[in-house]
Amino acid sequence: MRVPALPWLRSLLRRCGFPLISSSANRSGAAEIDDSAEVRRLFQGSVDLIIDGGRTPGGAASTVVDLTKGEPVLLRPGAVPWDRILAALAGRPHREG
Repeated sequence: MRVPALPWLRSLLRRCGFPLISSSANRSGAAEIDDSAEVRRLFQGSVDLIIDGGRTPGGAASTVVDLTKGEPVLLRPGAVPWDRILAALAGRPHREG
């Protein structure tokens, strides 16, 4: 599950009424893409829909967690700290610092 930082995108996802499956806009192992023209060049004809929301703000990569087993497993550290994820999964508030 991804929770995008962009408010307009979160609003769009809420209005869908169903899960939207998506990945990052880059080829596996390649650098991140922040330009919609480059996304269209690479993916036109191989995806169902491209929404041009302008240049992305960049920043830290997504934190990736596997929740398919008994315990959560951190697959890739990223923007959301691991301790914050563990606190949320345990139902307790995260305390900074």
